[in-house]
Amino acid sequence: MNSYLLIDTALIGTRAKKPWIKPKPKMRQAWIGAVYRNSAAHVSPVVVDIARAIACDRVAEMMELMNSAEKLCVSFIETELSFEGLLSHLRQFIHVCTDQGKELTLRFADGAVLPALASTMTAEQWAALTFPLVCWKVHGRDGLVRTLPRPTLSTLAQCPLEMSDDQIAALKSAMAVDQLLVNLRRIRPGLVSEYATAQAYEFAAQARQMWHAAGQVDGIDLLLFIRGVFDTDGRLLRVPTLPQALAQADLNLIRIDVQRMVKNQYK
Repeated sequence: MNSYLLIDTALIGTRAKKPWIKPKPKMRQAWIGAVYRNSAAHVSPVVVDIARAIACDRVAEMMELMNSAEKLCVSFIETELSFEGLLSHLRQFIHVCTDQGKELTLRFADGAVLPALASTMTAEQWAALTFPLVCWKVHGRDGLVRTLPRPTLSTLAQCPLEMSDDQIAALKSAMAVDQLLVNLRRIRPGLVSEYATAQAYEFAAQARQMWHAAGQVDGIDLLLFIRGVFDTDGRLLRVPTLPQALAQADLNLIRIDVQRMVKNQYK
């Protein structure tokens, strides 16, 4: 049995080294490899062969890479597949197709996405992704490690996987709060780690629930509201008049009232 790390590099620190980008010897000697090829390798998930890292005296580099990534970005795979075989298997799932034939990137290395995929994919689709993997463990938002479900069928969906509009909609709904946090990181790149905690997810989930309960829809104003929640360390959510303010039809009035409430938390 072979043991590997699968790391989603989208959220590694900006100063982190990228040893999979460096010119390397033949694949049989490599200890790390990008799933995406060529120019896309800079943003690719990577597979780390733990045994090879030890044999090549690259444990320090492996640990540095693990520590530079959020826990949700690191998962553990046990399989009889070789290093090259695992990379080849995962490359089948870089994209999925919609009913209209559009290609979408599948975030199969993200620990937040994988449980949603397990519940959204058909049994045949999930089996296609996981059948050669004896064990696949991911971190939860609480930092604890949990095992993804094993496939229940021996029948495998053909690749590239085709996901229905309903499946795509269900996946987007399941990942809506995570997407809000991604958007916050984009507008506030200096606070990436602050938006990657279990507390951050709870703040964003509560804010979105209140926003929808007030009759509002997702958009830039929701993002501005959530930013105010973080700026007040969640205290904004406990302001008694907040639900009435959010229920106003005029978004400009909502912005003004939310800004006033945020300022009041510092008095």
